[in-house]
Amino acid sequence: MTKYIILIGGLLLLGFGCKHPDTNEVEVTYPSEEHFQTRDTFAFYLNDLLWIPLGVHSSSGFLGGSIPNTPNFSYEYDAIRNIHRLHISCQMTFRKEGSITFDQYFILRMRYSGEFPATIPLDSADFNNFVISDRYRDRLYSSASSEEPVILEITTLDTLNHRIEGTFEGSLIRSDTIGEPVEITSGRFSFTY
Repeated sequence: MTKYIILIGGLLLLGFGCKHPDTNEVEVTYPSEEHFQTRDTFAFYLNDLLWIPLGVHSSSGFLGGSIPNTPNFSYEYDAIRNIHRLHISCQMTFRKEGSITFDQYFILRMRYSGEFPATIPLDSADFNNFVISDRYRDRLYSSASSEEPVILEITTLDTLNHRIEGTFEGSLIRSDTIGEPVEITSGRFSFTY
């Protein structure tokens, strides 16, 4: 019985002791070339804001997506239909003094039949898209209606070592109004699948 009380007490302490990232405490820079070569890494600029997940990753889908600042990714190949599928998503949430000051969620989806390396427009054709939901300001941005949609370039697909790498750039348009596009620049990822 004492073991269970200690276990429950430890879990409660762990749960209540978790601290959300404070924007004053987190210093981030664009990942180095070494990071992209040796680790699962993801980053891009949204206008001038560096968008980089802070935390561990999940390729299984079990942990990712529900944990803020944690990228969720998957790659699969359907040999029967000759279709490659890539899905990357993440929620970025920052708190300052207990209040949410930034809350965005993005999804990058690719479905492609062809050889690699490849350049693929994320313009909603064939389920290829790039979307950012800014829940803090209640806005939705998409590359679907942009004149210059986000272009994804798969630079490496290493099926022997199960590694996929790529870059992306382009613009997103706010879905509910006609306005200035937001720019995605220096987008890059490198994941083991």
